[in-house]
Amino acid sequence: MERFTGKPTASIPEACDSWSETCAAYRFLGKDEVSWESILALHWERTRERMQDHPVVLCIQDTTELDFNGQEAQGLGPLNYEARRGTYRYRTAHALPTTRCAWSTRKVTLHPAAALP
Repeated sequence: MERFTGKPTASIPEACDSWSETCAAYRFLGKDEVSWESILALHWERTRERMQDHPVVLCIQDTTELDFNGQEAQGLGPLNYEARRGTYRYRTAHALPTTRCAWSTRKVTLHPAAALP
């Protein structure tokens, strides 16, 4: 995990120093008991703690369509029309009113498009 935190925007192969590290990372992330929620849980907890230190925190929400049309993937639903298949990504970033950039991401959720009202 230290490799990923050191290079947060890098792909898995870019973040790892060798092919064996890359394979180990994919094996780790492929385990059923490892989820992106469990990996980010400590970050979310620390974000809540940091937010308590400030009287005002801006919570900035973003919704993104992830279009997997033509790809074999499970858990997809229709996007704006039935032929487009994908999921929606909801992200909430947090920032102090005195800064111009977000200082944390507290929660990211993915919802199959079919699950939305």
